[in-house]
Amino acid sequence: MTKRKLLDDLCSIPVRLDPSNPDDCTCLPAFGAVSLADCKVGKRQYIKDCLYFVGGRLWAVDWLSATEKPKPEVKDAHAQRGHTEYVAVSAHSESHRENIVGSTCNGPGLLQIVALDCSSPDEQGLEALPRLSSAIRHQGALAWDVKWCLHPNPPFAVHAPRLGLLAAALGNGQLVVYDVPCPPSEHQQADVANKHAASTSRPASPTSDPCICDLQPLACSDAICSQPSGPSLPSCLDWLPTWPHDLLVVGCWDGTVIIYRLNRRDAAGAASLELLQHFAASQQAQRAVSWLPAEVASANSTFDQTHRHVFAACGHSGYLQLWDARDTCRPIIQFSIGNNWLLDFAWNTRQLGLILAQDQRFIEFFHLRPEHSWASDKKTLTRLVALRPAQTFPSAIWSVHACNMCGLMAYGTSDGLTILGPLYFPYDNRARPPHHAISGLQHDGEALSLADDDSLRRNSSVYKGSRVGSKGGKGIISKQALPPNPYLAVHAVRWNPNGGSKRAWLAHGGAAGFLRLQHIAAAEGD
Repeated sequence: MTKRKLLDDLCSIPVRLDPSNPDDCTCLPAFGAVSLADCKVGKRQYIKDCLYFVGGRLWAVDWLSATEKPKPEVKDAHAQRGHTEYVAVSAHSESHRENIVGSTCNGPGLLQIVALDCSSPDEQGLEALPRLSSAIRHQGALAWDVKWCLHPNPPFAVHAPRLGLLAAALGNGQLVVYDVPCPPSEHQQADVANKHAASTSRPASPTSDPCICDLQPLACSDAICSQPSGPSLPSCLDWLPTWPHDLLVVGCWDGTVIIYRLNRRDAAGAASLELLQHFAASQQAQRAVSWLPAEVASANSTFDQTHRHVFAACGHSGYLQLWDARDTCRPIIQFSIGNNWLLDFAWNTRQLGLILAQDQRFIEFFHLRPEHSWASDKKTLTRLVALRPAQTFPSAIWSVHACNMCGLMAYGTSDGLTILGPLYFPYDNRARPPHHAISGLQHDGEALSLADDDSLRRNSSVYKGSRVGSKGGKGIISKQALPPNPYLAVHAVRWNPNGGSKRAWLAHGGAAGFLRLQHIAAAEGD
């Protein structure tokens, strides 16, 4: 490991943390953080709320799963002192802020491992801010998707102790799997910083100067060149959620889907990615792939272990597809959504269905009925209502994610809103539960501004309450039919799977380069 150089010239866009004080603008340095613990939205008070600058355009986020899942009756799994959560973050540098879909990108890049101390505040009431624990250097320029393996100690791991296995779809077309070791302690970082300071006559900064690690991948696969149009470049991926977590489903920009098996280590201690399937699922880009959740594939009485090979995929073609990894001649279920691009989806294990995010700011709900035959498309997959906020310009919903433990769902839009709602499937247009905006960015001149309480309240109710731009004040979104500022888009929304049934951490961020971490109570969705 080598000590990184401080990026003094890299800082965030000016942002107003307090909208009531327009002259107070803050520029966060690279990997810097600030507390927003006093941020209130109406009557809601967040236990913890902080902002972290990733140094570029944030594109993918994923929480590290704990070895032991919290029980449903646990109110707060983060109340213990000394508990640390880790978040893997992929950020595009300024030189790769805009990329052509289906083309390779080469150059230096970083996969960030952000540590969040979830212990109680100290005696002065101060809370620990998120910090860059370590970073993995690669030559793929950027990562389109990053995912932790659901179990930190599968039979393929090498390092001990370790955080877990991290898979990344790089911009150069490679799919890499890293066996991420535990980050160095503060004492180890202090030793490295002191040695470097002694050799360069510069002051040491052990707590704010983490290590960049040139970690060799546990396994790596280059882009597959089997299509006449060019190589199949990965765009999204997902680990098999059931034991032994040895399969990776990968969606590609050319519409194909690849299934790899991560083989066990050989005598030399290396693993390999074995190609099992490579088939054309669509003629256009795949944006999201995900296996059937483990609690559905193994616990539900209407399923058996054979259904653990079922996964869903969606993308620019406008089709929602369910596939069986053992027979990819045709999808089990295929449902046409129309001409809309499908950008993301999430599983709802409470009512067994899927939540789809579209580029026309539609959220659609699909109910999966396993009591019918899998070959009976119309009976197995039931399309429920499509919900869309009242807005002049149809912006996109980039990401959606569900917290089945807390019964909440969250999604991010291209106009800077992160919206929260109960994980509930409305079967008609009557008595739909409202969704509320919990975070918002506004473009104010040359700076960005965090939305204040009044703006969030006027834009908070997606299905009920005041409409955007209604009487009583100005909301976040203007009445004019103008596209949203590209710096406002929220590209990634992810719930922490280690939370209890009452509270959970929510990570979200996007084009502005800010990763916002909020500790949300389940009562927010009531």
